[in-house]
Parts: sequence; structure tokens; C-alpha cells
Amino acid sequence: MKVLKKLKADELERLCHLIEEDYEYDKLDRSILLDFLNMGEVCQYERGELLGGADEIDTHIYILVEGLTRQWYWSGDKEITKGFGLPPTISIHYMSYYGGLPSHVYYEACCRSKVLRFTKEDFDNITQRSHPFALWHLNCVQNQLYYYELKDSRIRGTVREQYEALEKKRPEIIRNVPLKTIASYIGVSPQYLSKIRNQKSQKQQKR
Repeated sequence: MKVLKKLKADELERLCHLIEEDYEYDKLDRSILLDFLNMGEVCQYERGELLGGADEIDTHIYILVEGLTRQWYWSGDKEITKGFGLPPTISIHYMSYYGGLPSHVYYEACCRSKVLRFTKEDFDNITQRSHPFALWHLNCVQNQLYYYELKDSRIRGTVREQYEALEKKRPEIIRNVPLKTIASYIGVSPQYLSKIRNQKSQKQQKR
């Protein structure tokens, strides 16, 4: 991980637009949003780097500015990918943030990614002194829970149908994420997903 300089004006404007677009049902006053975003430390993660250490207590809050991340955990000796994040996804290790315990859920950069990292102290302070910000944060959490359920309703069916749904709805995942990780997201072995993908490719070539 590398700490960078503050976001440029155009980067900050783009991030504000993404946040306002993503959470359009409860827009935060731009001045409050800017005060919050300017508290963040700009960090760059390379592919495969974790946002926070493995099995450590990490109370930071992360907002994805550029790139792609994934959320995953161990099930026995297998990696299970729970979901992917695009800008402006907010990531929090809830076991650490609320419980002061190491988290078993990991956030990992799938490609070179830029994030804003906030301390728990700064986040708690602005939540306590700004009621609109507290309501906005609640909306963010509810929004993410909604999209987890929406994902389950949209990306379902056979393995082929799930892979084709990713190709259509989230092509950036197909471009940036290894096959074995996509397989762990769908819930099959990499070998089986490779077979499905090869069959699909062969079928397209015959057309």
C-alpha cells in the first residue's frame, strides 16, 4: 500500500458525483460531503493487496475511488468470494469497527485501486456532530444490504447463466478478476467454470 497526495479537484468532483448518484434517495449536502471526504487519506493498493491486514483489528473506513475490490472469507481451505466493489463502495471490517475484534472477512484489490481511508475517530466524530451525515451513513448501510439481496436475485440460475450475467452486467469483473476468483463467487470449481467458458467460446466460434 502506498499513501498518495490528496485527491485532485476533478477526482473529488467525480467521487462526489458517484456518491450522490449511488445514494440518490438520501443525498448529503455537498458541503458536509466535502468536509467528510477531505478527512480521508488517499491510499493506492496493488492487485492482491488487502485493505487492512489479515486477521488484524482494522477499524478504518474505506471508500473506493478507482479500481475494483472483492470481499471474501475462508470456508475451510477454500476462498469464498462474497461480492465485488466498484467506486464508490464503502468497506468496513464490522467485527473490528464495532466489536474490537479481528475480522474474518477480507477486502482485496482486484487491480491497482485507489481508496480514501478514514480513521474510526474521524468517522465517529462527524457522525456525532452531524445528524444529516448520520442519516446518510445509515442509508449507505441499508443500500449495501439491499444490493446484496438484489445480487442474489439477479445473478442466479445455472453456472452458465450466472457467468453470462456477470459478462453483461459487470464486465469489469470479467476483465480484472482471475477465473478461480469468479468461480469462488459463483460457487463452483475453477475447472468446471473453465469448461463452461470454453464451451461458450467454441459455440460462439461456430456461428
